[in-house]
Amino acid sequence: QTAKGLWLVYVILTAILCLLLWLGPMDFFDSVCHAFSTMSTGGFSTQNESIGAWDSVYVKSVVTLFMFIGGVNFALLFKVATGHVGELWKSEVFRTYVYIVLVMLGLFVIAIIANNQAHDWVAVTIDPLFQIVSTLTSTGLTVGNYENWGSFVVALTFILMFFGASAGSTSGGAKIDRMLFLI
Repeated sequence: QTAKGLWLVYVILTAILCLLLWLGPMDFFDSVCHAFSTMSTGGFSTQNESIGAWDSVYVKSVVTLFMFIGGVNFALLFKVATGHVGELWKSEVFRTYVYIVLVMLGLFVIAIIANNQAHDWVAVTIDPLFQIVSTLTSTGLTVGNYENWGSFVVALTFILMFFGASAGSTSGGAKIDRMLFLI
């Protein structure tokens, strides 16, 4: 029953993501492909420019949210789906996951501003958040050439590749749970 519940959560999230992407600038085929790719944190795209091909704040935001969800332990998502919303923030791993994303966002924004790459509000909010979550969850989707943000960002991105998100999620990497255990 638990396995069925976990699969149901995954299927429902994938279907919701597909619908949300289809409501945006993507056609049905692209939305299906990107929904499967995002929720599984597989990172494949139908476009050479990845998500950057749509140049849409809506697409970037939706995909960022669902990559983040894909990095959460699915047993925890199942608890939330069955009405135990309070369990989410009680999880030390989930809190650490959120803190890592927020700290990295602050560091990325500082580096982007220091390298004169802050051209608009998206360049210091959505784009770095997208890249952080994509890297941390090992999804690998991109929105642009983040190497222009400077070598500090590239170094942070390299470090994020080793973390991974939560154990029990679809993400790769060593997992935050194991890092907490080592600490």
